[in-house]
Amino acid sequence: MSKPIFINTIFVLLFIFSDLYSTDNRMQAMGGIRISVPDVDVRFNLFQFAGNTAWIKENDSLNWGRYSLNSRNQWGSLHRNWDAEGVHQKFFYFSGQKHISESQVFFGSVQYNHDWLNRVNMAIEPRPYDSDPFVLADSVSGDFVYYGPKITVAFSQRLSSKLLLGVSLDYAISEGLKKQFTRPEIIGRYINTSFDLAYKPDSSWVFGLSFRPFDVQDITKLVTQPNGIKPVVRRYRGEFEYSKYVSTGDRTAQYKGWEISPQMSVKKHWLEGAFSAAYRYLWQEVYDGTSQRTYDGNYQS
Repeated sequence: MSKPIFINTIFVLLFIFSDLYSTDNRMQAMGGIRISVPDVDVRFNLFQFAGNTAWIKENDSLNWGRYSLNSRNQWGSLHRNWDAEGVHQKFFYFSGQKHISESQVFFGSVQYNHDWLNRVNMAIEPRPYDSDPFVLADSVSGDFVYYGPKITVAFSQRLSSKLLLGVSLDYAISEGLKKQFTRPEIIGRYINTSFDLAYKPDSSWVFGLSFRPFDVQDITKLVTQPNGIKPVVRRYRGEFEYSKYVSTGDRTAQYKGWEISPQMSVKKHWLEGAFSAAYRYLWQEVYDGTSQRTYDGNYQS
């Protein structure tokens, strides 16, 4: 670093630190007063911390609607074997809340995603590093495009002064296509439900319990190429081992399971916080084909 640049840097840092110290001095001169704006979107309660829909009404007493346009981009060559070199995601999100009565509230949201995965190596499914060991892969790197909506509806009912009930449904469907050989079409469908309870014995403590069954289905359709050649793919077990070649037919992966989650929140004097735990059970079965299925394996966790 040259001497003029070094001196200028020192002056800039001194200016910043002197400004910070003067700000602190002004606050001390006013008796330590500080401005605090409560964040309604980040709270230690059962709904925002643990997703317990029974606590929607207690979380927010207002009627509102919100929308947003979001974009997320990341890229780099340091990644796992089947990860994309670039991930470019765009989505539109709308959510709203309506208090139907003094004891009932409704919440809903709609999200539409458009995802572009750049230079995916071999893998021809959307989540190659998911919890299951089954992966389809070809021999080339290519780009993926995924798009589709996700809809969420939730309802909360106060049963008594201390007990609240909540139910919700998530439904999402997406379609994807790898632009290069083997040009598979990937169709995914996701259904998740939740049944929630919240119990408030006094003004300081709240206890909750959620039961969430889910059902996921992924279909990978292998199509004949424009030159008439049928695609040849490997069916992997893990990242490096594969059992056989698959040259015809589609693949259907069915995931079913449930999750149970107890929760607790406390707000007493200086103490405020929340706690959540969960036990999740997953059963997956994989088949060749969509109409006439041939059993290929299962996975449990």
